[in-house]
Amino acid sequence: EMLDLLSSADFEFKRLDAPRDRIRVLYYLSAYRYTGGDQDEALKLALECLRLIDDGDAFRISTLDSLIGSILYRRGMPELSLLFAKESVERSQGGPYASGIALQASTALAQLYESMSQHQLAEEYLKVAEQAFAKAPEGLEHIRSELRLGVVRARTKINQQEYREAESLLEKNLPVYSQQPFLATAVLSQS
Repeated sequence: EMLDLLSSADFEFKRLDAPRDRIRVLYYLSAYRYTGGDQDEALKLALECLRLIDDGDAFRISTLDSLIGSILYRRGMPELSLLFAKESVERSQGGPYASGIALQASTALAQLYESMSQHQLAEEYLKVAEQAFAKAPEGLEHIRSELRLGVVRARTKINQQEYREAESLLEKNLPVYSQQPFLATAVLSQS
């Protein structure tokens, strides 16, 4: 239903020749396709969205670069994925939402480096993520960020065969998870 609504909105914005209004719609369409497993369509929509964004809109570009990096990684293009993930982290510096964007972007990049067995680089970006997390305001997004950060930290520890530390990190996630008003089962299952 959501995909139908977003597709209808995109059609109307195209018909009205309102490209700036399409940006958010295209981003959400891409994110839904990504989550649903249609990586080709997700990438097509994300790149179309990127072409509509002004160069000075660091917030949107950083967010979109992070999504594109994730899509490319799922499509088996880790090196290209790294380029977008790094750009996302660089663009996340400064601006009104800097800590939230930097946290999301650096966590994703740390996870990407960890999956490629580049542990030292993963640790560097985990530190960047932790610094951004310390600056993030309290609230729902803070809770979700803490959960994501805990999962990425735990994966790092598992890869380093520090299983007790990984278990401890994941056990800490369980009470944090229960603080969410909208439960995200993907994070619970990882924890």
